[in-house]
Amino acid sequence: MKRRTALLCAAVAGSAVLLVGCGSATGDGPGTGRQPVVGEGPAKPRSAGPACPGEVADTGAAPTTVDGTPADDPRTMALAQAIGDQGMGAFADVYSTQARNGAGDRVTLCVTDLERGRDLMAAAKKADPTVDLGHVDLYWARFTERRLMAAVDKVITAKHLAFPLYTGTAEHDGSGVRFESSEAGAASEAFRHELEKLTGGVPVRVVPGDPVKSDLMPKTADLPRP
Repeated sequence: MKRRTALLCAAVAGSAVLLVGCGSATGDGPGTGRQPVVGEGPAKPRSAGPACPGEVADTGAAPTTVDGTPADDPRTMALAQAIGDQGMGAFADVYSTQARNGAGDRVTLCVTDLERGRDLMAAAKKADPTVDLGHVDLYWARFTERRLMAAVDKVITAKHLAFPLYTGTAEHDGSGVRFESSEAGAASEAFRHELEKLTGGVPVRVVPGDPVKSDLMPKTADLPRP
């Protein structure tokens, strides 16, 4: 599913835009040691479980291609869409993130409560009976996307910060938020703590970024808000 990234104008504090990012990801899932709860298999209801890896394990399957060009499998895209519709709707209170693997044959779904996550999957199946929940890997995440993006919004609208901010987004594993800043801002622990006070306790990571790309994006007011 798509995750919003907030981008800030390097020249003016508090001037921001939103970039919609791709939900696909590739990674070394098996190497993380985290085992997912697989959709439709027998599972004991619980509120927490294996931590969201933020990446999707590669199954080794050949990527879907169209005329020799890699492309997302329409069935997996439909599955991701059905899950995302529920996650951004009735299950926004537990939905954190989702992503597709490189082969396009599996979807990782991360939620803050696994039992509610299974309810989300069931609702997605009810809304679109053609989707196969056996291609979903269910993980636990610390924060919902709604909470994380609210934290990003609080930071990007703050004034008189010690260093400039260029972008802000939720971490791929739902564990916190990430901002791009200058080299000095990324190196400052005091600045990170300053931002964490604004997020209300949501963990913050600050990394070096490029102010140029902020100037290439549309203004916040030009983009629809969910």
